[in-house]
Amino acid sequence: MAKRKIYTDKFIYNACLLVTHDGMSVADASKKVKVHHTMMRKWINKAKKGSIKAAVVKESTLVSELESRIQMLQNEIDILEKARDILR
Repeated sequence: MAKRKIYTDKFIYNACLLVTHDGMSVADASKKVKVHHTMMRKWINKAKKGSIKAAVVKESTLVSELESRIQMLQNEIDILEKARDILR
């Protein structure tokens, strides 16, 4: 039995944009992203309801927060390394 593929919300959102934004047909878009056309139609219906976009926005917000936290920690590391070098 084949394993079920799990697609991220961002992948689904981008696949839906091929149809809703770029004007591609469902059949062509589903071939391009290598999913069955009925799955693509389900995704488009979910996207029209807004549930997929909300998940993508939430995910990108989290990524932004994590990136800023990484930058802050990198700055702290730089300060601590400079302090260590001074104390040597």
